[in-house]
Amino acid sequence: YVGQQLVYELQIWERTSGNLSISGAPTFKDFWSEDLDVPPNNRRNLPRKAIGNVPYRVHQTMRRALFPQKAGTLVIGGAKVQLQEPVNLFFGPRQPGRPAQSYAGRNLAVEVKPLPAEGQPPDFPANNVGSFTLEAAVDRETLRQGEAVRLTVTIAGIGNVALVSLGKAFDRGPTVPGARTYEPKPEAPVLETGGPRLTGSRRYTMLVVAEQSGTLHVPAFELHYFDPEAAAYQVAKTEPITLQVEANPNLPATASDGTDGAKGVAQADAAGESKGDQELLAAPLAGSTLDRVTPRERWLSSGRWWAGTLTAPVLLGLGWLGSRLADRLGPTEAARARAQRLTDRRRLLAEAEAAVSGGEGFHIKLADALQAAAVGRAGSEGVGLTRNRLMDLLAGQGVATGELETLQELLDACDAARFGAGAGDVEARRSQLDRARSLLAGKGWRDA
Repeated sequence: YVGQQLVYELQIWERTSGNLSISGAPTFKDFWSEDLDVPPNNRRNLPRKAIGNVPYRVHQTMRRALFPQKAGTLVIGGAKVQLQEPVNLFFGPRQPGRPAQSYAGRNLAVEVKPLPAEGQPPDFPANNVGSFTLEAAVDRETLRQGEAVRLTVTIAGIGNVALVSLGKAFDRGPTVPGARTYEPKPEAPVLETGGPRLTGSRRYTMLVVAEQSGTLHVPAFELHYFDPEAAAYQVAKTEPITLQVEANPNLPATASDGTDGAKGVAQADAAGESKGDQELLAAPLAGSTLDRVTPRERWLSSGRWWAGTLTAPVLLGLGWLGSRLADRLGPTEAARARAQRLTDRRRLLAEAEAAVSGGEGFHIKLADALQAAAVGRAGSEGVGLTRNRLMDLLAGQGVATGELETLQELLDACDAARFGAGAGDVEARRSQLDRARSLLAGKGWRDA
């Protein structure tokens, strides 16, 4: 079948002693190949085999695991060897004798069948052929809100593990409600080449950042593969993983989706509308005639109208002057909160600046400054939102796409450094800090 492993061995059977050399290697067109271990050759202890009672010394020179990449008749080109027979003089060293003789191995034709269409999963990867197991594990099962765990998924078995795929959905990262996940990072495959067939394993690691407290569920992973021995499609599965997340008092609580509030507003609006409809019609009169009423003098006389017209600008001016004096003499609560946010931002950026050289604590301070700025710009609606919902809110408020992309890249880089492969180098940290300062200095972010 396409993708099924077969093992190629090149043996040279020698009857006459001489110097053997491979002048032309075999060809493996339309095959993926991996080297397998070959037992070391010792001319004194070479295995011997006979053909028609004629003994031969057997040189095992090559072993390859081959995986056909397409259906049809595929040809493995034969190897070419040369044998130089020496002349053994009575005195002195052995000298070359007649010209070297060339020998060519025969070509091998391999009939490769396509994978069965019956029972084949959608978008099935053609290299998922063999026999495999799948395991998933985390480095810890208990963490605090805002912290990350390292999730590892391991494929192992018989087959071309270097090309086995878990599918496009896995490549984008798993969906874990209440957490943020990152794309899996594949490690180099570990191949076992000493056995009769190629076996091995490959690990994928990813970060899962808990955004909500409580119990989080990492779903089971699945690997669809074709087993050529059973001639059927199989599924390897992992067990689901449960994470216990402790609430972090330093992080805002997750905001509700507002469904109940919206429902209450709708009910209030409906009640108000019904009441208003009832008040459009006056109550019926008790009698058929109205009492005679003596007209009263109008309150808005000509004198009062002129007095109000002349006084209104003066009152407006006094009000404007009073508001300006209030701004100068005493800030409002909103102004004090905005000033405190700017002070905290400057402090965090200064602490990040101080940590550029050493790296310790740099990404924590930078992420806190960026997150606070994003929440400040979103307003009260942004308090307690997860990062993705906060980004959606900012986009809906008209924040430029380029600014949101920069913000997202910087926050992701901070997460990767805090929970992943380390703090990076000085140049990378300096670049991240400069990008953050440039973003937060833009219009709309200065007062956020």
